[in-house]
Amino acid sequence: MKKFVFSILLMLFFIPIYVNAASISTKIIGNEKIKPGENIVFTVIVDQLLTEYDCEITYDRNILNLVSVDEVNINTTQKEFNVEKGNPIKLNIKSTNKGNMIYSLTFNVKNSAKADFTEIGLKTNLAKLDDEVYTSNEVYNKLTIVDNDYLFEEADTTEESEVNKILADVKVILRDYNNLIIFISVSFNLILIFALVSSLRRKKVDYDF
Repeated sequence: MKKFVFSILLMLFFIPIYVNAASISTKIIGNEKIKPGENIVFTVIVDQLLTEYDCEITYDRNILNLVSVDEVNINTTQKEFNVEKGNPIKLNIKSTNKGNMIYSLTFNVKNSAKADFTEIGLKTNLAKLDDEVYTSNEVYNKLTIVDNDYLFEEADTTEESEVNKILADVKVILRDYNNLIIFISVSFNLILIFALVSSLRRKKVDYDF
């Protein structure tokens, strides 16, 4: 009888493991303060290796123009990277083998932007690894719109501090991968993105995606 009761209790203990679906975490890396007329780039990192990823990208079109959505490819895994224009913007990534889901969002802040705050939203509609489907909460990145040239004048927002922040964020996101090669590869690609857009930020042009 004791063995029977123990077996039932053991089964009940393990039930939540199989009932609760696995989840993913999504991180948006980029400036928290922006200025009208500037171009800004955000890098989105999903903390799980996946074979398919589908999400919706939302933002205030009275304040931001989406310039581009670009894949950050850190390995040799071939992916189908499809962006559907509309409101919201829809992104779908498919891969025959499991891979990192990392991409960049480039925005231009409209010169006519008058609000004090705005935000970028990501809603994950599908995240799966083969037949395993992950759950995910919506992610919002709140941005402060400033008048002064925050990106280049304040001491704590130098390019060196930006790179250090990127590396710190990547380390947190990828801590579960326990793979030094992946960390170095992601970090290198994100630094390249930052270097390439540092001059783009200074252009005062409005774009339409």
